[in-house]
Amino acid sequence: MKIRRIIRGSGWLIVKNSIYGMAGAVFGQAVAMLTSVVMGRLLGVQGVGTYSFAVTFAAIAYMFLNLGLGGIFQRNIARDLRVAEKLYSNALALRILFSIPMSFIVAITVSVLLRRTDDLLMLLLACFYTGLTGVFSLIGEGITAIERFSVSFWYNCIQKILIFISTFITLYFTRSMTIMLIFHNLVFIILIFTELFYVNRNLCKVHLELDILFCKELVRESAPTILGAAAEYVSLKSDLLVISILIGDVANGLYSISSNIYIAASFIPLAMAKAATPTFNRMYANKECVYGIVKNTFKWMLVASVLLIVGIFVLGKWGITILWGSEFEMAAESLKILSVSLLFMPFNRFFEYLLVGLNKQRIVARYTAWGAIFNVIANVLLVPVLGMNAVAITTIVTECIVMVMELKVLRKAKLLESGE
Repeated sequence: MKIRRIIRGSGWLIVKNSIYGMAGAVFGQAVAMLTSVVMGRLLGVQGVGTYSFAVTFAAIAYMFLNLGLGGIFQRNIARDLRVAEKLYSNALALRILFSIPMSFIVAITVSVLLRRTDDLLMLLLACFYTGLTGVFSLIGEGITAIERFSVSFWYNCIQKILIFISTFITLYFTRSMTIMLIFHNLVFIILIFTELFYVNRNLCKVHLELDILFCKELVRESAPTILGAAAEYVSLKSDLLVISILIGDVANGLYSISSNIYIAASFIPLAMAKAATPTFNRMYANKECVYGIVKNTFKWMLVASVLLIVGIFVLGKWGITILWGSEFEMAAESLKILSVSLLFMPFNRFFEYLLVGLNKQRIVARYTAWGAIFNVIANVLLVPVLGMNAVAITTIVTECIVMVMELKVLRKAKLLESGE
């Protein structure tokens, strides 16, 4: 009887979407890991560290400038398809005409302040690359909002494959990170145009539009998620910047491998959370009971996280040595420590999706900002003492604290009660 209930109606939709989400996450991250292996083999620890610094810095700068539209964008389209055209046209205009140019200004300023002007071209290309990925993901949010997870699956798989091919070809023949980033940007430009073609044919007509009053209201509504998403990313990725600045690019190259494996592993439980989100938004808007969705999603995320942690402890060092080489072997210790955070980080993202659906994005922004501030301060204090393992420890503590705070809010909202 229980299985029948799960595969009926919305339950079956979540299962199907979870399959696409997890398959896409597993395949995409497998290809991403191969890309990382190619970079490690062809660039070495120092090169990986330098590239990681540029891309991480660009991503953090862009996160503060992307106007936090993703969660609001998906929620509003899932609830009312009639707003899709207006949302798409204005949200894309804001990202393309504001976010990307402003990230260039930040890149130039910071490269001068950190005395890394030799890396300026690479930083600018990394900012453009990050901005294009933001546009690509925003268009994808609208596709998943109408629960076309199969379409998102194929787009993400193709994106990962093309990035892998361009990375291998450019590095094998040139060893140039700059040329590699140029090709990465070309890949995303092509993908964005094909994605827009699909949306225009199947969802709504998209064009760039800056309706000042509409954009003002959109930014006002999404403002809390700007800081929330940026703080979340800072908490997750500022580690690499701190290591690079305080220890050097070699240590950053080692830790970036641990971080990449950790993020790849987290995509499996995160895919489950993301698959349930559109259904949760639709059911909650119609005042239906969402207890079963929350409970089952949480349960299967927990099972996946525990299995992943065990796998990392058993196979982590062996896998790093085989794939990246003995030069990266020291990354295994920080990976084991970092993997414990899989008991907290995926659930934080799930709880954030739920809180945004409850229109409590201000709470999400506040908690993630507190977590990011704590994370950065702890890293700055502990990295000189404990080395790169310090950032793994602070990540665990930060994610645990934020999860507990979000859990208390959800309990008050009675989402974790059956209501029977």
